[in-house]
Amino acid sequence: MGEKKGIWRYLNLFDIVAIVVIVALACVFVLLERQSAAAEETDTGSGTVTYVVEFMAMENGSEAFIQPGDRLVDKVKKYEMGNVVSVEITDAREQTHNFEEGSMTEAVRTTGKDAYVTVRAACTETDRAITVGGGFTVRVGKRVSVRGPGYFGTGYIVDVVRGDDA
Repeated sequence: MGEKKGIWRYLNLFDIVAIVVIVALACVFVLLERQSAAAEETDTGSGTVTYVVEFMAMENGSEAFIQPGDRLVDKVKKYEMGNVVSVEITDAREQTHNFEEGSMTEAVRTTGKDAYVTVRAACTETDRAITVGGGFTVRVGKRVSVRGPGYFGTGYIVDVVRGDDA
């Protein structure tokens, strides 16, 4: 009888259609990626940016180690984040739910301090983002993990001022 030889012995019409569809989808994906890469962001220049990072509930007195002039680095991706300009230390606060009144209240924690650290860095501005240190994006509300000389902290960026206006 007519025995199939080679690869056709293992493939049927459904397999061939599936392979063609997968190859077509891969080609479409590559074309879309090339188009998005071609539509690069418009570089609006470089300069400086000043931003404030809130380190929340720093423990064991480590907030005392933060000094103006310290160089900060992103703990996760090791991006340069800039240099500390000033530090403001406050008591750590947290939001608690008041079940009797059905509202939120602010309470002072008995341990830890909050540190508001003002950082200045050289930046590159595009129409979509402000980046420092070769890739760290500065944006209000962004959660950050920061390492300095002898300390680290986590928190959020709470304020951004572009240029030398700060």
